Amino acid sequence: MHNNRVTRLFYIIFVFDVVLNLIPTWNSSFVTRFMPIETYKNFVISLSKAVNTVFFLLIFVLSKKRDNNNLLLIILMMSVWAFLSIIVNLNLEYFVTFVGLVVSYLGLFCVKDYKFAPKLVRIASFLIVLWSISSVCYLPFASGEHYLSLFNAEFEQTAVSFCGWGTHRNHYGFYAGLSLLLLYINKNNIFVRIICTAILLIGIFLSGCRTVLLASFVVLFYLAWKNTTWKQRLLFFIVAASAVFALFYFGNELESRIISSENDDRNELVNLFIAIILANPVFGTGSATMAFSGNYSEGSPCHNFLLQTSADFGIPVMFMFLYFLFLIFKSSTREGRAVLIYLVLFGLTQPYFTFNCPIQFTLIAYLFIVYYNHICYANPEELHLHRSKIVHKYA
Repeated sequence: MHNNRVTRLFYIIFVFDVVLNLIPTWNSSFVTRFMPIETYKNFVISLSKAVNTVFFLLIFVLSKKRDNNNLLLIILMMSVWAFLSIIVNLNLEYFVTFVGLVVSYLGLFCVKDYKFAPKLVRIASFLIVLWSISSVCYLPFASGEHYLSLFNAEFEQTAVSFCGWGTHRNHYGFYAGLSLLLLYINKNNIFVRIICTAILLIGIFLSGCRTVLLASFVVLFYLAWKNTTWKQRLLFFIVAASAVFALFYFGNELESRIISSENDDRNELVNLFIAIILANPVFGTGSATMAFSGNYSEGSPCHNFLLQTSADFGIPVMFMFLYFLFLIFKSSTREGRAVLIYLVLFGLTQPYFTFNCPIQFTLIAYLFIVYYNHICYANPEELHLHRSKIVHKYA
């Protein structure tokens, strides 16, 4: 049975998180007039955790029916094991974050009352695409301080990278890659999509975010494999050809980055996390694990969600998390699967996705997955065109 209160609460949290995460945080942002960017980022993370925990708790309590018993069971199993990890390691200060973790996953993936109209997700898609292309369009007209503010070398000392309206090249890259995906999913004018795709590719190449380039290529290949028109296939081949051209054209730069100290730091970071996992294979450290290596003198999470999850809560939770992702994929629509593939590929080489209280990129991707999985089209023909059949449905 549809619950209007639950749907409205999700609408509110969906809009809140999209808008909050798209507030410009580049060096010349209006935000810097009031507080340092790092202070603002910490404030946004704390605010996001608090607001989402409250809303998803209300959603879960008000929902009348639970969806997908297997998902509910695996979430509870992961949560119990993570709780034991916190207790064993005496990391009680992590308990508040743990509560947000449990409540968010239950509210996102175990509620059957959701019933969404397609309009809001299209508006959110438009905002993300606009955020991603506007900084690239502004670049030729920017001068002086504003031009330099669109690039940042603070985190990547081996290269100056385009960050757009974000604080880091991966911040921009994630939303630019997601924009490519959303442009393909939403049935907009083919010429608008081609122009936007070209602009987004320019931004991604300037950012040098190789993970986004690879993830976008794989996801677009997945979407173009079947049930597509010749126009959609044309868009895919344009993206694919551009990606191949970029890899050859920027070959020297990519090669120099691969053999740079950045790569050495990543290798050392991976080795440190492996050592942490071997020292705590069953329960992990019971918190968001950090390691110290080279340029990461203030500590860094692992740039791989499998190692990060294993280090945080133990190897068993990592395997349970993989099974959880498999269940999400199996019960999702074609659109939801595409977003999940993109998120997982992004998390294989970046530190923003793991089994933790979902924030920033992880939360945005999860929200889109849930929305696509519960869209209700008024026109059956529109449903057939925009949504693939769910191949597996749980009681």
